[in-house]
Amino acid sequence: MNIRIRIIHTILLFCLPLLMLAQQPVFKAYSDARQVLRDSYFEVGFTLENGEGTNFKPPAFRNFKVVSGPSQSVSTTIVNGKMTREVSFIYGLIPKAVGRITIGSASITVNGKVMKTNPFVVEVLTAAKGNVEEDKAVFVRAEPAATEIWEGQQLPLVYKLYFSNTQIANISILDESEYNAFFAQNVRNTDLRNIREIIDGVQYESRIIKKMILFPQRTGTFTIDPFILQLSIVKGQSGFFRRNVVYESESSEPVDLVIKPLPEDAPENFNGCVGNFQMRTQLDKSSLTTDDAATLRMTITGTGDIKRIHAPALALPEGFEIYDPNLVRENSIMGPDGLMLNEKTFEYLFVPNAPGLYEITPSFSYFDVDSAKYVNLSDNTYALNVTQGRNINKNITIPEIKQEVKDILPIHSAATLDKNKQAFFGSVLFWILAGLPFVAFIGAYVLKRIEDKNANIDPLDIKRKRARKLALKRLEEAGRLKEAEKTGPFYDEISRAMFGYVCDKLQIPFSELTKDNLQQKLSSLDVNENLISDFMKVIKNCEIALYAGMDNSAAMDETFESSLKILMGMEEELGALK
Repeated sequence: MNIRIRIIHTILLFCLPLLMLAQQPVFKAYSDARQVLRDSYFEVGFTLENGEGTNFKPPAFRNFKVVSGPSQSVSTTIVNGKMTREVSFIYGLIPKAVGRITIGSASITVNGKVMKTNPFVVEVLTAAKGNVEEDKAVFVRAEPAATEIWEGQQLPLVYKLYFSNTQIANISILDESEYNAFFAQNVRNTDLRNIREIIDGVQYESRIIKKMILFPQRTGTFTIDPFILQLSIVKGQSGFFRRNVVYESESSEPVDLVIKPLPEDAPENFNGCVGNFQMRTQLDKSSLTTDDAATLRMTITGTGDIKRIHAPALALPEGFEIYDPNLVRENSIMGPDGLMLNEKTFEYLFVPNAPGLYEITPSFSYFDVDSAKYVNLSDNTYALNVTQGRNINKNITIPEIKQEVKDILPIHSAATLDKNKQAFFGSVLFWILAGLPFVAFIGAYVLKRIEDKNANIDPLDIKRKRARKLALKRLEEAGRLKEAEKTGPFYDEISRAMFGYVCDKLQIPFSELTKDNLQQKLSSLDVNENLISDFMKVIKNCEIALYAGMDNSAAMDETFESSLKILMGMEEELGALK
């Protein structure tokens, strides 16, 4: 075993430089605070990704006192075959002046080339007099990127928890807005850091609880309802191991959003895209005959609603036949500025009918939210040389199918008769042929009974009966993930088990499932209220683990046992459901 481990380590050591060659080195700076108070502590770091660096030089840190560092950390991750290696140099600073203070560039040498970080600004404020009031030590805010936007414009919305001098053990989402008039998408939170921020002269730590991307579908004024959390707050310690924990609920203030209608002077080829976009096109050939077909690919990338990105009409000269465009690729990623980037690629197939020289100019129109104007994009004008073909594709002939003809064999002029040695009546073949109709009749009768029985079984009833089996299978997989300490996949499997069970058992399509109609359905079936409450609590715990970035690994055992108990309780009360 030790020899095998050494061999693996040796292979990784030799493969590490090869994997690193495929990625460009990046050197960047970061801070855990946007705003800080004078004489308060915060950290800055300088990280080198995908490179081996030497001769690191920090900035001068003028107007700051360096109280720790540089502490160095090294991490290597491999995800889907892509390896990322990071080396970070971290400093602890205390500001000694007030104002917007610039932290200069750090430098490092990579492969003989000097790389520098971008300078950045830290705002240092004067602390307010007095301590933080008890009722303002913890609060929640809904923070949209803007409160007045255009119809169809992307709107990032962040729910943040602010706390000062408070230790929070656990967070659960109790309720949130239904986002009426919006197409809402959850964004998985990957930023797990606490950020120091200054509000009314008081320093708080903030944590992102949930990220949303909203696309307004109607115009008018709409309200984002309060976002309600249940917090487990540590209020001291009794004994050596036991902590005193109290439960409090905090809710954000409602937020009004004004959705403006788009201007009426839209161009003819405008199909509803709102945001900032780019277009790329590619034509597969510049010369062809009237027997050939040409393919144009158009890729549209931007920040607009992906459901509004449709294939633009392709303007072709007369004498071309064009087929309906096909969607060949669709992708969505989060950009570095917190906006979701959506991309669609369409493919157009067209055939020329007459020779000649033609020009094709693909175009795409959208409403630009920065300039508040309609913009028409034209990536390129393609020259197309069409020559006369042989009309091979225009006149398709079906080949004649030739059949083989066999002549009649010559007639024998003489015939001889032989006496059969064994009589057919009473032979084995006779009894087989005689029994075949009876066997066929019995088989048809049995088959008919089976078909009649299956015809009376409701497919939804079959799905309902299998609900428990499928849920237990998913919980079994969740148990394996729990043992492997894979927190995210564990909560995802628990969520699928619980939602899948109620969808199959109650015959609710997953696309129509909401927390409200689920609670109403269970209550209408006289399911125990405590059981319903426990069910919804497990769902909330899964949401907070998957989307809020909380590490609930310590609660995995409790969640697993609760899910199993709830499933058994649901089966007892819904088991006889018809």
